[in-house]
Amino acid sequence: MFNNVIPLSLYVGLEGIKLGQMNLINNDVNLYDERSDTPARVNATNNLDDLGQIGYLFTDKTGTLTDNIMNLRKVSVAGTSWLHQDRVAQGKGQAKSVGAGAGEFTTRSLLEYVHSEPQGPFAFHVKRFLLAMALCHTCLPITSENGEIDFQACSPDELALVRAAQEMGFVVIERSPESIKIHITDTANNTERLEFQILDVVEFSSKRKRMSIILRCPDGTLWLICKGADSVILPRLAKAPRDMIDELEEVSDLAGHAGKHSPALRSPWRLGSSDRGDQEWLEMSQGTPEDYARDRDSGGAPSARDDMIPLRQNIRAAGNIGSFRQGTLHGVVESAVTASDEEAQCIRQSFAHMDRYATEGLRTLVYAGRSVSEGEYQDWKRLYHQAETSLHHRQERIEQVGEMMEQSLHFLGVSAVEDKLQQHVPETIEKLRRAQVKIWMLTGDKRETAISIAHSARICGPNTSLYVLDVTAGDLELQLTSIADTILYGAEPPTHSAVVIDGATLTAIEKDPGSRLRRLFYQLAPNIGSVICCRASPSQKALLVRVIGNDPLSKVERGRFSWLRPWSAPRRPLTLAIGDGANDVPMILTASVGVGISGREGQQASRVADFSISQFRFLARLMLVHGRWNYYRTTRFILVTFWKEVLFYFPQAIYQAEAGSTGTSLYHSQALMFTSYLTAAVILVIGMYEQDLKADTLLAVPELYVYGQKGKGLTSVVYLGWMTNSLTAGFVIFAVCWAGYGGGIETVYDNGLYAQGSLAFACCMIWTNYKVLILEMHHKTKITLWSAFGSIIGVWLYLLVTAIISGYEPSPYAIKGGMLKEYGRDPSWWFALLYTLGLLIAAESTFKSLRQNVMVRALVVRCGSWLGIAFDSGKGIREGFNDWDPHLWQEMEKDKGVRRRLRDLGNGRKRHRSRGKTPRPL
Repeated sequence: MFNNVIPLSLYVGLEGIKLGQMNLINNDVNLYDERSDTPARVNATNNLDDLGQIGYLFTDKTGTLTDNIMNLRKVSVAGTSWLHQDRVAQGKGQAKSVGAGAGEFTTRSLLEYVHSEPQGPFAFHVKRFLLAMALCHTCLPITSENGEIDFQACSPDELALVRAAQEMGFVVIERSPESIKIHITDTANNTERLEFQILDVVEFSSKRKRMSIILRCPDGTLWLICKGADSVILPRLAKAPRDMIDELEEVSDLAGHAGKHSPALRSPWRLGSSDRGDQEWLEMSQGTPEDYARDRDSGGAPSARDDMIPLRQNIRAAGNIGSFRQGTLHGVVESAVTASDEEAQCIRQSFAHMDRYATEGLRTLVYAGRSVSEGEYQDWKRLYHQAETSLHHRQERIEQVGEMMEQSLHFLGVSAVEDKLQQHVPETIEKLRRAQVKIWMLTGDKRETAISIAHSARICGPNTSLYVLDVTAGDLELQLTSIADTILYGAEPPTHSAVVIDGATLTAIEKDPGSRLRRLFYQLAPNIGSVICCRASPSQKALLVRVIGNDPLSKVERGRFSWLRPWSAPRRPLTLAIGDGANDVPMILTASVGVGISGREGQQASRVADFSISQFRFLARLMLVHGRWNYYRTTRFILVTFWKEVLFYFPQAIYQAEAGSTGTSLYHSQALMFTSYLTAAVILVIGMYEQDLKADTLLAVPELYVYGQKGKGLTSVVYLGWMTNSLTAGFVIFAVCWAGYGGGIETVYDNGLYAQGSLAFACCMIWTNYKVLILEMHHKTKITLWSAFGSIIGVWLYLLVTAIISGYEPSPYAIKGGMLKEYGRDPSWWFALLYTLGLLIAAESTFKSLRQNVMVRALVVRCGSWLGIAFDSGKGIREGFNDWDPHLWQEMEKDKGVRRRLRDLGNGRKRHRSRGKTPRPL
């Protein structure tokens, strides 16, 4: 009789409403990007409601916050900085741009100077740097029908650099796996074609943070070009300033590394192969790359002069570019070679330029190179071939051999690429911050670049207190304690705080032997508004997401007897990770909710994520609107499911006292079965289509998102309230039906068990549909009304059809003809039905009216100043609004003026109030 009080249909219905919620997200035109013709896509339905409960947002930077449409902005070569402008800007005659500093010249001026002084050492360095930009990449040139050359690249960075080299006269016209053909043009339109043979390419990886290419030049000499992050190129420069290298090594040592390079590069592989090739490999790889370079320079391997560029240049008349084919190289080299201290000074100046570029939010790469002798290359090639054909640890071997060649490099220059923020990113971040979502930006860029982007994206605001955790700045425990004292116990705690941490510092915290640093950091994390993690690897991104998502407070001391009160523990925070590239996949898979952006770095992130969108700005609507709706719908679905079952079975339980606890059912067995069908529309409609608040309201007032964060939709109080309501309604239904129709009252027609059960059944079914779909459902549509109407009609069809098709049975349940000839003709049966429903409607309406009168005035007074309404005690929402009850804002939406104001704010339009104009009175 009571086996469906906890219904099995709950699980089936839950999957059904999630399919409906998924369909609404997939077909939301406000999540559709016209530029890329990309709609939103739901890949998993198990965490649709989790979107409305996010406490932490972990976001990548490149391609996620930014457009991933990159353009070369600045270069530093030979110790001088130059602003680069593309052809469009040059055609408009713009000499400076937004990023141009005072007195900063453009690359057009640079090329004109090189054109006027082609014999000088400066021109030599510039040509060498531009040639390196044109050669060190994996881009493929594509020639259109009109003869224009564009490029296909796997990385937007490479595409920007190759296009910039093209704009400065170094054009890649053809590339095959064996060679690269370059077309060089100077400002006087003098041209020259060169062909370089590609010998080997050591590709980029997130671990290496660099790529290298070995070329055979037209004159037959070999040239190695390497580009990568400053932290990996600097230790490999032959003439890098010692103090800069010491500082870098100090960071590595404090982070727990054994030395300048990773331990894998300092120890041989332990392989069990008996193959002669493997044995020879082990013998030759016992030393480090530094040992290999030292042997090469001491005569162990033939070497060309490292300060030579392996290209022969012929000095032509003024106005012509230097020929790289013929002529003597030494004349040019002699005029370009600098002493070691001068090259070190050049490196120091360019790295200072690079730090300035980073503060402007630019992405930097360092170019370096050196010449390679034939003997050295042949020795290295043999090792590299063995690594490529190895069956064990192939990738590790390739990286180790590449490391051997990437030593004693000579500095060429620095490139700085601009990657602009996506549209409406600052507004989206601001809304998410107002929604009490803690935003962590995890990026592999430099600290200065990350901080600059954080300010531009409003992760850090004007009033944000910024704290930097740096392993090189001293005792980390003292730094963490100082930050905690300021944020938690300071005389004036900051309104918003942000902590900047790099990958080396995070490694030092995680590898702390006593775990004290780890405990301090993760205890501090929940009290920090935002965290900016720079120079982070994919594994570190996933680590942060996993630790925060697993509730770091559970891993530290909560108190000796805290396990006795588990309900007092804070809710475990739900995490959302968003990214666009393959390096973001680990953190996306680790987070509670993963969102992938279908960007220009492939579809890996969008395919493995739970949700896929095309722009970061859509995240606000996905979380604040669909996330909150889905959470509200799911909690309402669960509450309504249990409410209707208790409502239906409580009269059954009360009847047992009248039946002498014999187990006789008040309802016929068919009614027990059909109750699930007749109430299916109720739970499905409210679980799929309910919208407690309008989308404009949720976007205009992101603070309402806290409703899901704090789990206010399904608490013990809310559940007990719904159960009390169902018990009260069930008691009223049984009492009125028994007192007004059954209970020994004599009638002309049959008022036996089946008539009484049918009356109670009809009251329960009609009241369930009316209360849920008419009284509780806030967002009423044609689907809602037709569902309510159809379900109620279904009740009468069930009673009529069963009365017609049922036969006579020796049973207390006289079904045959009951609705047509027996109780259906009894006025007292109908009177009891109408009286019961009228009593329930009156009681529910009275309760709602009292709640409405109490809440409306309080909300209007508190929010009056924010809405532009004059009140003496008006308190602005930005000054501390913390009420998440949806019923309050439902009343506010009924006012046309308020609704118009919310719509403007939700769409990002601000209302400009005339100077001196006072708010309108209510």
